[in-house]
Amino acid sequence: MKAHIRTLRESDVANVMEIENESFDVPWDQSDFEFALCFQDNFGLIAETPEGEPLAFVVVFQNERWFQVVNIATSAVWRRRGIASHLLATLIDRLGERKFIECYVKESNLSGLNFFKSNGFFATNLIQGFYGEQSDDDAIEMAYWKANVYSRPIHD
Repeated sequence: MKAHIRTLRESDVANVMEIENESFDVPWDQSDFEFALCFQDNFGLIAETPEGEPLAFVVVFQNERWFQVVNIATSAVWRRRGIASHLLATLIDRLGERKFIECYVKESNLSGLNFFKSNGFFATNLIQGFYGEQSDDDAIEMAYWKANVYSRPIHD
């Protein structure tokens, strides 16, 4: 299924809360979404059916150099159908002059690590204590680098 992707609005937050709650041990609450989306440089995307049923979402922070995926989840009944990969592909298409996308994944979240790896991300760092008291897990920093960022001309 090819999902319709559009900008996530604050009015969508109530609709994505079910996805959030079924996806994480320590889910964001509605105020976390509203806070993340209230800043001008932050944005979100939502994947939905033609009828408007939310399937997946991503929340992104950005600056002139990178996008940072701070939250991404897919509805349990729609997982493993390429919808979240479609969201990431949309982000990659929107990189423009930015150089990379980064995210942080719990080291015990093997499905999350494999998901990002299968979408061209690679582990760049282990950050101990990243989640503070919320979790004993450390975070794996992962990055997707735009093609040819570090390429240099080859001279004879």
